[in-house]
Amino acid sequence: MGPGELKAKISAALSRAVNTSERMTWQEENEVREALFVPTYRLLQGLMEEQPKWAGRGRWFDGISDTRFERTPAGSLHVAGGAIVVEGGDIWTLNPVAADLAPAPAGSTLYFQGDQNAIPYSPTGHWDLAIPAERAGWAYVFDFKLPAAA
Repeated sequence: MGPGELKAKISAALSRAVNTSERMTWQEENEVREALFVPTYRLLQGLMEEQPKWAGRGRWFDGISDTRFERTPAGSLHVAGGAIVVEGGDIWTLNPVAADLAPAPAGSTLYFQGDQNAIPYSPTGHWDLAIPAERAGWAYVFDFKLPAAA
């Protein structure tokens, strides 16, 4: 699936998250998270494969474990948490990741720390990830636009 298709899937999930006037139930929010995070980590994988310090090291993203999922008054969504990164099949880490996602025509941003502040990943337990508060604190920043939701 190419970047355009991934962005379309992100846009559809974002539309569902921000275009509801009522608070989502836990189940609805979980469905949106899953619909949002799969194309987001795949888009991040493609973007990182273009980065010289990242490419060619036999690693891939296995998912995103979120810690924050916030709708903003401006109609966008801020998510932050950990990208699950697998290297060589036996090294699993949780690496800080965040996104500010806005419907078209506004811009969106994906943030990733790469190896900075990564911690060992375990599917159980609580993680205390250092999530930078400012754009300048991130190792990788990708600005992009989402297509209009269908």
